[in-house]
Amino acid sequence: MAANSYMIVGCQGEQDSVGRGLRQAVQAHLQPGEQVGEFNVPQGHTAPKFGTFDNLIRYTDELQKHDSHTEGCLRRLERQWLEADPDAKFEVVTSSASVSVEAFLRNGWKWDEAKYATQRSLQANVDHLLDNVQKIDEECRNKGQEYSDFKQQKGVLTVREGVTFPTRDLVDLMQPSAVSEGDFVETDHLTTVIVILARGQEKEFLAWYQEPSVIIVKTDKDGKEQSTVDGIAPPQTIVPDSAKQFTKLSEGSEDKDGNTVWRVVLFKSCKDKFASLARANKFIVRDFEYKPSQLEELAVKRQQVEADAARTLGALTDFCRKAWSDVFVAWMHMKAMRVYVECVLNYGVEAKTTFAGYILCPKDGTISPALRQALANSIGRGKGVKKEKGAEDEEEDYPYVSLGFAPRAPQLAA
Repeated sequence: MAANSYMIVGCQGEQDSVGRGLRQAVQAHLQPGEQVGEFNVPQGHTAPKFGTFDNLIRYTDELQKHDSHTEGCLRRLERQWLEADPDAKFEVVTSSASVSVEAFLRNGWKWDEAKYATQRSLQANVDHLLDNVQKIDEECRNKGQEYSDFKQQKGVLTVREGVTFPTRDLVDLMQPSAVSEGDFVETDHLTTVIVILARGQEKEFLAWYQEPSVIIVKTDKDGKEQSTVDGIAPPQTIVPDSAKQFTKLSEGSEDKDGNTVWRVVLFKSCKDKFASLARANKFIVRDFEYKPSQLEELAVKRQQVEADAARTLGALTDFCRKAWSDVFVAWMHMKAMRVYVECVLNYGVEAKTTFAGYILCPKDGTISPALRQALANSIGRGKGVKKEKGAEDEEEDYPYVSLGFAPRAPQLAA
C-alpha cells in the first residue's frame, strides 16, 4: 500500500497560536485518522546563514532542483528495495527505534542539528546533504549490481523445468548413468562432439555425417547461379560409424519436442569445420567436454552461488532499509530549507519575526480548493501574500508557503 501524500505549510506567526486555529479549520479536509503535525521551520539561532537577499533569490530555483534530485535518489532506493523485498516496510530508522513514515510525520518534524549543524551556512548544509545522498545513491547502485550479478549466475545454473535439449545444461543431462565407457573419446588427435537432432532428422544426419558437406549457391556477374560443395577433405575427417544416440539421459531418450542427443567422434583438426557444416544443414552442435566429476562440481558451484546470492540479497535489503530512511530524512531537510527561504522572502527576517510550520495529510491525497480556502481563512490574509500558479497558469494568492510531497508516490503538486 502506497504511503499518503502530504502538504507542508509555512507562514508567519507563533507555532502554538497559529496551530490552534489551523487544526480546527482543516480537520474536515484531512485523511481520516490523520492529525496536523508540526513542521518546525528553522529560525532564530537555528536559522541557516544565507548571506544576501540576492542569494535567497538564487536559492529559490536551486533548492527546487536539489529537491527533485534528492527525490530521484529516494525513488531509486524505493524501486531497488521493492525488487529485493516486495514486502518491504518503509520506516524511518532512528538510533532507538523504527517508526512508520505516517507516525514520523504525525509526531512532528524537527531539524537534526547533529547532521546539519546550523553553524554552517545554508549552502554548506546543502552541499553536505547532496554529498551524502550521492554517496548513498552510488552505494545502492553498486550493491544492486552485485546482487544482480549473482542472481544472473544463479539463473544460469538453476535446473529449469521444461527446457529442451538444444538449450539444456548438458552437465545435468549427461550424467554418469547415461554414459557408457568409450562414449567420449579424447586423445591427442581425436575428440567427441555432441549433436542435437530435431524430430525426423536422424535418417538425414546418419547419411550425411561421415562425409559432411554443404552446397553453396552463388550468382555470378552475369546473373547465373553457380553451385559449389564445401566439405572436409580427408584424411583427417570423421571416424566412420561413430554416431551414437544417448538413450539413458536423465530425462529420457528425447525431450518434449522430440529432440535427441547424439555423439560423433572426429579429428580435432576438423571439429570447427564440422560444426559449421552441421549448422548450415540445421543440425545443432553443442560444445561440451564430458567429465564424470562435472555433476558434483556443478552442484558445489550452485550451492556457492546460492549462498552468495542470499548473502548479497540480505546485505542489499538491510542497506536499502537504512538508506531509504536516511535519504527520506535528508529530503525533509531539503524541504525545510525551501520553506525557510520562501518564508524569509515573503515575510522578512526582522528581530521579532517568527515562522510556524505544519504537515498536513489531505483527504484522498488531493489539495482541494476547500482545503486551500480553509487554510487561507485560518492563517488570514495580510503581508507576505504568496503567489502561486494555479491549474491554468493564473496566479493565486495564498497567505502561506506550501510544498507537497509523497513518500512513495508521485509528488503532490503544491
